[in-house]
Amino acid sequence: MKKVFILTIAGIAALGCSTMDDEKCYQQTEIMLSPNVPEVAITKAPVASGNTIDAVFVGSTATGNYSTYLWSSTASFAASSTPTSAISLSPKQYYPADGSTVYIKGYYPAGTPAATSNTVSYSATDGSIDLLMTAEQSGTRSSSPLSFTFNHLLTQLQFKFVAGSGFPAGKTISSLTIKNAKTFPTQLDLNTGTVTYSTSNITFSGKSYPISTSGNAIADFPMVAAGQSVVLSISTSDGITYPDITVSGLTTVAGQSHLITVTFNVGEITVTVSVTNWITGTGTGVSVQ
Repeated sequence: MKKVFILTIAGIAALGCSTMDDEKCYQQTEIMLSPNVPEVAITKAPVASGNTIDAVFVGSTATGNYSTYLWSSTASFAASSTPTSAISLSPKQYYPADGSTVYIKGYYPAGTPAATSNTVSYSATDGSIDLLMTAEQSGTRSSSPLSFTFNHLLTQLQFKFVAGSGFPAGKTISSLTIKNAKTFPTQLDLNTGTVTYSTSNITFSGKSYPISTSGNAIADFPMVAAGQSVVLSISTSDGITYPDITVSGLTTVAGQSHLITVTFNVGEITVTVSVTNWITGTGTGVSVQ
């Protein structure tokens, strides 16, 4: 299931205004947010109910053009299965007094944007970034509330390592490398929604992932480009390296999490794949639903 969260943006008119054409009155019409996260999504989402989310919204005077922002603000709210009370952007923003249209997009995480560029840059190289973006919405002072749906742009990989029949007990995985053609994101284009990816590997080294008969999902679960083939390099605690394990039968989909089960048998490795629930991230890699 693809996971989303919805924000509703509304214009709240100030009290004591005589008409909507009163410029002073309209300048007090603040853009407000009323966020909502469906319960079904929370049960499978990286962000649990009550977690604080900080999404970025940018406004423009031209559709599809965020090369120069009209404004940039954040919306901070606690994830909930029911809409919250209306909250302000920070800093607060207002619809134009002349009734002209404002075009708005939202994205997460903040990254490193520039006021004169439509690109947002990201520096994490460990697959911890869960990149989300909304479609563009437009509004004026007389518009109905605007709804924004955040969609995951990446796919999540989970791993577990299973000891097959006759495989020696006590071994662990010391290093895991993902060799996708496209791995972690480096830039997001706010105009087109296009993501630029690195071609560098994602490597988890100095680890001690268990190889057990039951097999448990490990604590590292990178987010990578969807629609890519996955090739793994795995080293074990006894110094053996399996340099090129192609994960066959895997079709990665944005917004889905895929569990890759690597089974170690005597003399060979087998790999199976299934779609599974998204795992909650931590730290800078906290994923937003």
